[in-house]
Amino acid sequence: MDKIEKIDFLQQPENNKGDYTKERRGILDQVTREEFFKDLQKIRNKANNSAS
Repeated sequence: MDKIEKIDFLQQPENNKGDYTKERRGILDQVTREEFFKDLQKIRNKANNSAS
């Protein structure tokens, strides 16, 4: 799972499946803040380009 897929995963949690908090911590422990915000900006840019 690449970083963007991880962010997508965090934005779309499914109810009553697994331990969301544990999974989130496991994923985010591997990502630096700089990487997270860089990837978040990519997602926002992609969304803005799709909406145009």
